[in-house]
Amino acid sequence: MTGPALRQKMLDMCSRLQISLEVPVVSELGAPLEVTVALRNSSASPVLIDDPSHSFVVAVHLVDQATLEDYTFKLGSLSAMQFHGSGQVALKEPVPHKVAIAAESGIRVTVDATQRLFLKPGHYQAYASCSHIESHRVHLQVLLTRRSVNVLLVIAQNVNSSYSRREWAIDRLAQIYSSFVEASLPAPEAAADVQHQQEEANKAVFAEFTKWWSGQLAMPDLDERLRICAKPDNAFYPLPAESRVSAAPCGIANRNENEA
Repeated sequence: MTGPALRQKMLDMCSRLQISLEVPVVSELGAPLEVTVALRNSSASPVLIDDPSHSFVVAVHLVDQATLEDYTFKLGSLSAMQFHGSGQVALKEPVPHKVAIAAESGIRVTVDATQRLFLKPGHYQAYASCSHIESHRVHLQVLLTRRSVNVLLVIAQNVNSSYSRREWAIDRLAQIYSSFVEASLPAPEAAADVQHQQEEANKAVFAEFTKWWSGQLAMPDLDERLRICAKPDNAFYPLPAESRVSAAPCGIANRNENEA
């Protein structure tokens, strides 16, 4: 079922429901961000819908208030299926099954938005939608914190993480430490020896950052400088090679060296 027929089906399923969204007011970048969507049937008869957790019926939206970019994901997620020995991967859509919402009753679905989206620090307006039915708006602030940096570093170094997730982590770390632009991930389709060579080269960048970050943890103004780095107008711009070692444009610099 596609096109108008599919849209009409979703409209019919959603029109008899009330939808609401629960999100934390504040979350740390990289930490689990639990988002709960509640669907309630206020009518006098049951409503039969595709199970939201195994379909694309319900969407969650996080709208960046600085750029108005809409970060959206469906509650039902795609899964990857790899063909043995070929290196090829196919995306598999969830298989929906029906669920009945009894009269004057409801269902709740909770997901981790951090695992679905590549967020950045900032303010978001969050809401959920089911066809044309939308929930109330909720304000969410995503903070760049010390724990965020630690989580991002783990992801960046994890060769078992997806390419896109590692790339997101490196981009975020480059916001506070410009030498991270030198970390270059090997393409997923690259030969094994090429991937190994590139990962070995990245280890030097990761080690340099780890040493630098350890020195920053004792700085009394570190939290404030991380807050400054998270502002939209402090987007990263590559610096000249000679000044990349410890400086970043948003104020995080190797204070140990600068004050020596």
